[in-house]
Amino acid sequence: LDAAAGLKERLSTALVLRASNDEFSRAARSDAERVAARLHVPAHIRLTPPPVWPWSVASTVAAVLLAWLLPTMSIWPQARAEDAGPELRALAEAEHRAIKADLDQQLRGVQELAEGNDKLKELAAQLEDLRMPDAPPRTPEDVRRDALRRIDDVRNKLDEQARGEDARKLEQVKRLLEELGRRQDPGQSSPLSEALARGDFQEAQKALEQLKAQLHEAAQQAESPEARQKLEEMRRQLDELAKKLQEMQSDLRMQKELEHKAGLTEEQARDLQQRSEGLSQEQIEELLKKELASKNLSPQQLEELARKLSQDQAARQMMKDLAQQLSRAAEAASECQNPGPSGEAAQQLSDALGQLGQQLSEMEAAEQMLNELQEAGKPFDLMLYPQKAHHVAGSASQHMREAMIAFFEQTLK
Repeated sequence: LDAAAGLKERLSTALVLRASNDEFSRAARSDAERVAARLHVPAHIRLTPPPVWPWSVASTVAAVLLAWLLPTMSIWPQARAEDAGPELRALAEAEHRAIKADLDQQLRGVQELAEGNDKLKELAAQLEDLRMPDAPPRTPEDVRRDALRRIDDVRNKLDEQARGEDARKLEQVKRLLEELGRRQDPGQSSPLSEALARGDFQEAQKALEQLKAQLHEAAQQAESPEARQKLEEMRRQLDELAKKLQEMQSDLRMQKELEHKAGLTEEQARDLQQRSEGLSQEQIEELLKKELASKNLSPQQLEELARKLSQDQAARQMMKDLAQQLSRAAEAASECQNPGPSGEAAQQLSDALGQLGQQLSEMEAAEQMLNELQEAGKPFDLMLYPQKAHHVAGSASQHMREAMIAFFEQTLK
């Protein structure tokens, strides 16, 4: 307006100085008010249509024509259901029966797996709510859409379990055991330590059973030099494996991550690890919030660090328990070599190896559960991505595949 009316920036100057209270500012505002009072704005600035006004008019006309020419449509399910004729409803009911039967069959298999494991009881209850209702939607498209939503929910819940706390702890244990394999001397390792280094808990149990049988046989013949030599060799293997597992507890990866992500010194990170021992993940998170308040970490970063610390603590505790049982077994094997009655030492040896076997059995059961969850999710993957089903035998029913493929094709069109 200043430029159009030739006001030499009187109005803009007054606006800039509107918050000032000195004599010059007051004079500038007074002068601007006087000039503005007699100014006729339309005489200097005229309203003109924007350069793209033809496109605006064309878009409006096109929208009116589309609304007039296209048939009436509704995005609401109830309205679509009322518009559906008897033939369409019959198709929807047939499709609903076929898909519901197939989905129920897959859900029964997962529920049987969940009900057979105490850790999956909650999953079994959640899956019951994801069954398709007996009353079908009124159109085939609604049937397929409802089925896809439920299948996706089932798959997500299986993923949550398969990637949950137990899975992450087991993964951390395997990572530490892999380090055990790298630290072992070639040719000096026992079948038990080799199986542990591979994370193969089933083979580790078999190796432990063989070791128990050999130790029991040697303990029964402890008077002979050959048996004592064999006991000493097995004692050495057990003792070395126990020491290696003890060394695994000093793994520095978690400490380095605390130093890097939380900006801690080596001593601070080590102290925080020690103070988090024996705490739950929630308690560790509260500890981190208090100790790292000045580090400007987001809640998500604190939660991630707490989760990793909790997993690290659990894995270290497993290593510690395994090492303790191996040390007990090594001491008992040493006692069995002494002359005289060795019944008590043999019993101690048997107890230590029995507890070690129980720990390995629990690890194997956890791994087996995770594998079964992953297998249970595969049929639902094929339902969600039906294009893969043509190449996989024994997947969801043919009708289910065809229905899902038809739905995807129609959606793309």
